[in-house]
Amino acid sequence: GKVLGVDKQTDLAVVKVAPGSPRKQLNWGDSDRLRPGSLVMAVGSPLQLDGTTSLGVVSALHRKLNQNPDSYEDFVQFDAFIDRGSSGGPMVDMAGEVVGINTAIGASGGSTAWSGISYAVPSAIAQRFCEDLAEFGKVRRGWMGISVDRVSADLAKTLGLDRPHGAVLRSVEPDGPASKAGLKANDVLLTINGVEISDAGHVRARVAALGPGQKAS
Repeated sequence: GKVLGVDKQTDLAVVKVAPGSPRKQLNWGDSDRLRPGSLVMAVGSPLQLDGTTSLGVVSALHRKLNQNPDSYEDFVQFDAFIDRGSSGGPMVDMAGEVVGINTAIGASGGSTAWSGISYAVPSAIAQRFCEDLAEFGKVRRGWMGISVDRVSADLAKTLGLDRPHGAVLRSVEPDGPASKAGLKANDVLLTINGVEISDAGHVRARVAALGPGQKAS
């Protein structure tokens, strides 16, 4: 195949397969519908075992590995088996739709072997980034012109939230998209396009996943 584009910050690449080569294009699914306990399958080639499929459940959403301060991390954590050789394989839901792209494993004690924790880039981010890589050879990330911080337990109580979630706006660029939309410092961002925001890092990942010029509520 021919590499059309690579995005190191999300560990994604798009490869064009030559016409006539045997292939099956899976449909993208909606990773925003995943919840802890959702059944998923991982497909890949762990330990050079081609075409391996494993079954597991989603353990958590919006995980961060903190490997790169400039990365856009919003991983789905799940326990279907993947290992070296699985990266780039699909994580699919029970309808066979791609809801994530397998990218990393959790290990302990300096080991490089799978220890029951797997991570995938959610389709809510991967789909548009892959479309950009295919069309432009690079990812065009969205920007709102804000800096955000976590919502502490005390702030959540003051605001009347049932639990700490969302992100508080610490600053808003004067002529940025957020300012033009009426957002101000100390506002709390609770959802983006109907998706509940878990913390400040989640805002960074989801805003980046919006295409330039795309409208968001």
